[in-house]
Amino acid sequence: MTAMTPHEDGVIEMTHLVYWTMPWLNAFRPLLHPFVRRFIRQDSTVMEQQQQGPAPRPPMLYINDADVLIRWYYRLRNEYAASRRDKRAFVNPLKPRVLRYRT
Repeated sequence: MTAMTPHEDGVIEMTHLVYWTMPWLNAFRPLLHPFVRRFIRQDSTVMEQQQQGPAPRPPMLYINDADVLIRWYYRLRNEYAASRRDKRAFVNPLKPRVLRYRT
């Protein structure tokens, strides 16, 4: 799981968690470290590009099911910014929904 937590303007904390229930996988942990760091670096780069806003590059394309959480994040962030700008109460733009991922 990778979670992004905004703290203040331009500062976001990234938390990455990997969980397994098979103890024998612990032996592979040192081997996986470089791959996980590279994966996280790629996520960080994409998040930085998204923070910079529109530029002369192709727009971000989101996949329906896989990117629901990031789309929710942007809707919530935009509503929060609008409520602060207009000096009104925050109104949650999201409808309750159960996410089901196939494995």
